[in-house]
Amino acid sequence: MSRAAKARARKRARRKQRSWMRAPQRQVQMLGMSVEEFCEAYRIKRNLFYELLKAGKAPDTMQLGRRRIITYAAAERWQRAREAEAAVIAA
Repeated sequence: MSRAAKARARKRARRKQRSWMRAPQRQVQMLGMSVEEFCEAYRIKRNLFYELLKAGKAPDTMQLGRRRIITYAAAERWQRAREAEAAVIAA
């Protein structure tokens, strides 16, 4: 076995030894979504979202730096409000 091959084998062995020392991956529960994710979930265009925002009919949002986040609870409240509004119009 050549010197380079032995070095590669030692390196692989060390990597295997360290693999158990790595921290387990934690599952992070997402508490909100971006405007893009919201629009994709409700199948609306971003342009319509910002028109709703101007009209005061968009879900509550949080501004984090340059990002706008919509919590799942706010999205559910928005959906219920839109459904109630549609029921009044239909009646």
